Formats: sequence, C-alpha cells, structure tokens
Amino acid sequence: MFASPKELMSRTAFLSCFLFTVTSLCPAQEGASEVTAGLAAHPGGGLETLVTVPAFALQNADAAEETPDGPQSETKEIREAIPPWSATDWHEALSNPKGYRGNRGNVTAQGMSGMFLNPTSGTLDQGQFTLQYCVLFSDKPDFTGHGILASYGLTDYLEVGVFALLADIRGAVDRLATVVGPEARFRLLKDEDWMPEVSIGGIYLDGNSFSDRNARSEVVGMISKRVPLWEEGFLRSSTLHGGLRQIFRSENPPGTDRSEAVGYFGGEVEFPFDVHFVGEISTVDQGIGNRVPWAVGGQWRPNNVFGISLAAVRNGNMSKVGIFIGIAVGGPQLPDELTR
Repeated sequence: MFASPKELMSRTAFLSCFLFTVTSLCPAQEGASEVTAGLAAHPGGGLETLVTVPAFALQNADAAEETPDGPQSETKEIREAIPPWSATDWHEALSNPKGYRGNRGNVTAQGMSGMFLNPTSGTLDQGQFTLQYCVLFSDKPDFTGHGILASYGLTDYLEVGVFALLADIRGAVDRLATVVGPEARFRLLKDEDWMPEVSIGGIYLDGNSFSDRNARSEVVGMISKRVPLWEEGFLRSSTLHGGLRQIFRSENPPGTDRSEAVGYFGGEVEFPFDVHFVGEISTVDQGIGNRVPWAVGGQWRPNNVFGISLAAVRNGNMSKVGIFIGIAVGGPQLPDELTR
C-alpha cells in the first residue's frame, strides 16, 4: 500500500535525523567523498539522474574549481539525462540476437504453426517466407481436411500470413467447404535465461454459406520454454508449450456453441538430426465436439521454414484416431539458425 503524505513526512524527518547523527559521529576521512543520488523528471521526457558529491571529489574533473585555501567544500550536482525508449530501442530489444531460434513448429489444424492441433509461440525471422500444407485423415471415410498456410516474417517478432481450410465432404453431393483468411503473431518476450517465450496472435476464417461451421475468428495467447539438455547428446532439449484460444463462431448454425475458450498444453523432446517427439492435449471445444482433443507424433524441423509432421490425432468430433501429415518449404535458411 502507498504511504500517506503524513507518513512520508514522518519517515523523511526520521531519516534526516539518522543521517545527521551518523555523519556527526563518523567524521569524513581525508580524501573521502559523499554521494547521494536520486531520480527526477527530465524536461525532454524520461528520467534524470541526480548525483551530489563534494567538490574535492571532482578536483580531477573539469567541473572542479580550486581555491587558494584548497578544494571547495560546497557540493556540486551532476545531472545525467536518461532519455525515454524510442521505437528503435524497442525494435532492437525484441529482435533476435545471433543464433536465436524461437519455439516454432509446423502448420497445425488450427491454422498457425505449432504442434499438430494448436499453435506455439515462435515467429519467423525477418524476411523469411514459408509455404506449408497439411492433411487430416479422420475416422470418417467421407471427410478429409486440408490446410494451406503461407506466412512471412515482417520482423523478427511479427509474422503475418494467410491460411485456407478445405473440408472435402463426400456424399450424395460432393462438396468442398472452404474458409480462408489472415493470421498474425506478435512475440512479446524471447526465450532467454529464466524467461519463457510469450506471443499473442489471431486468425480469421470465412467462406461460403455451406462453410459456416468452419468459419471462426480467434485470439490466441501462447507461451513456451525450452530447456537445453545435452546439446551434442541423444536428448538435445525439452520444450513445454501452453496457450489459450478464445474462439468466436458468429456464423455457426443455430443450436451450436458460438464461442468457446480452449486451453491447451504440450511438450516436446529434441533428438539428433532435428527430430522432435511432440505430444499435446486440449480442453473440450463444444463448437466441434464433446471429446478431449489430443495428438502425439514427430516433427522434423531443421529450421523455421522447412519441416515434416506425422502424428496420430483425435479431434473433438472424432471417435477414433486419425492421421495428420504436414510438410513445409520456404526460405531463406539463415546461418544463425544452426548455431543455437
């Protein structure tokens, strides 16, 4: 809680008396100096550092002034301005250091890159482009799902793209229910020291009238943390993933859930030759079905733009296990990616 003005005055008076008593009992040694510091608002914005020192501590500096009787005893103030952060400062802080590679996977059934069903926090490096395709063979012989993702790294921390979901429905009348729309992801924190990688993103999909069930918009929060194990051994690293998807289905048929919050959790282990064993599980999405979605399988990810996925999955509307396959191509492959 914040102290009241009366309490602040009382504490200030106490500290003043205490400092006066200490300085009276402990006289300064020859050549010693006192330093006091504080922060104040700077007229140009930001903060200003205020440092007060005895003049004789500055006798070797340009600010010192000698007198016939020796160094001046009065104190001087040194002011050092701390300017506010500019857009360039923020850009440099969020950009990737040499060798940094985010916790990014391949295309998912959701649309953004990640595990198999849900996205992860990693973004493309600036200037990178990837084109990815996935297919889901469900337990229903009359249905196959296809996904196409094209994504580009505007900066090291901002990725934008387009995703198309095509549902091949076979029956008395074969039809291809298609929804397409933009996706984006913005990385807030890099995976450094004890801090996890944190990103926010979203996707919007819409299509023709018989695609209403697949039309949706999402806001997604993603978090990942990679833990190195034996960089030259059999188990290279382990990574934990988590996230929350807020899904809105404004065009869902009457009687079905129009919005849902879905939480998910996953993990992966990295082996030699850029092979990753990945598993994930989600909460139930009533807009799709009443079963708990999960997936387990492998990914080959030599860099941010190339990759292959193969997994056993069960979506919310599947009673049996289906097969998920994904492939990714793109460029350029940055040399720094191989140095992490």
